[in-house]
Amino acid sequence: MKKKGIRLTIFFICFFVSTSVFAQEKIIASVTVESGDYQRYDTPVFISLDDLEIKENIKLIEIKGDAKEQIPAQINKSENRLYWILSGRTEKEASRTFELWSTAVGESNDVVAVSDGEGITLKWKNKQLLKYHSVAVELPQGVDSAYTRGAFIHPLNTLLGRTLTRIHPEDHYHHVGIWNPWTKTTFQGREIDFWNLAKKQGTVRFKSIESTQSGNVFGGFSVRQEHIDLTAPGGETVAMDEKWEVKLYQAGDNPYYIVDFTSVLECATDSSITLNQYRYGGGIGFRATELWSKENCDVLTSEGKTRLDGDATHAKWCNVFGRIDTSTSGVLFLCNPDNFEFPQAMRIWPINANDDNGDMYFQFCPIRHKDWHLETEKKYFQQYRMVVYDGKMPPEQAEQLWLDYANPPKIFIQKEK
Repeated sequence: MKKKGIRLTIFFICFFVSTSVFAQEKIIASVTVESGDYQRYDTPVFISLDDLEIKENIKLIEIKGDAKEQIPAQINKSENRLYWILSGRTEKEASRTFELWSTAVGESNDVVAVSDGEGITLKWKNKQLLKYHSVAVELPQGVDSAYTRGAFIHPLNTLLGRTLTRIHPEDHYHHVGIWNPWTKTTFQGREIDFWNLAKKQGTVRFKSIESTQSGNVFGGFSVRQEHIDLTAPGGETVAMDEKWEVKLYQAGDNPYYIVDFTSVLECATDSSITLNQYRYGGGIGFRATELWSKENCDVLTSEGKTRLDGDATHAKWCNVFGRIDTSTSGVLFLCNPDNFEFPQAMRIWPINANDDNGDMYFQFCPIRHKDWHLETEKKYFQQYRMVVYDGKMPPEQAEQLWLDYANPPKIFIQKEK
């Protein structure tokens, strides 16, 4: 009798749990994604949740004929958006249909953001892929303390563990992986250089972490940085506030992963600031590994330019690549069409850079040929995508990735009544 009673108790517990979970599941909306004029392949997409009542966890199900398949999906609460990856190949002029359900069951975290007091590391399946440094990194011995700064990304690693960035090289101690200060600026009548730290006119400092996020689609963070005028008569003055938003998407079966990078600039005082025309400044800068030289690295732009003729030209994308040992890796930089002065000009070090060593430096430089005046009480966006890969990136694939980024699929939502 006791065993029978135990079995009945277990049955009712399981029945209660299963029916409770079922009761909490209901369809919220149907979602249709149209590829439009471009073929898609493993494309990150999102929808706004502003008009949908999301109170619990969610699950996303793709409708494939008579079959249904649950796919990874992730809510970004700070943006109130739902993200997923349009997996596999989607032909142009095709559509795919999904159902969005509320559920009581949460998802796992494949891409993890880890804060350790010195910065934020993004990992996918326990592989460290990039780190943002909030705390200043120790300088090489004997280097002027003026070069001290954080607020940059290093290392940037490929899926096979190759490090593609470099910091504090002897030829340019102010170069720090991936970063974006401005060189010639005019603020309150003073010329301030936030790039060449040895001038001691300006610098960039980490201010705060707004958020971090881990999930089964992406891991990321939002941080605040300050561009500081060191020459102001009353003492240090913050000239510009900047927010970085970084999302690293899970790679799936690809030999690459995608990082979306957004910088949002605002004047920090009631004074405007002009980012003056110059060959360096802003955008997104990349100092490459010391293992690359004129013997083993190059670039290819959307316009077919290389290190021999690419500097100061404009491009939609630029593929920066080189060999480490006998294998090729690289970063494909994609420029968003909404950016200032799109397609943007670039700073690409020539093949004889640094006393003919041919070290690699690349930058999308929005003020290469034109001033950019920032007015108070306005926000200014710079958006880029990095595709970090091992192997080779044919120009046809680079173009397809840019078209996919620049012309996102159209998405239609039908709320359930």
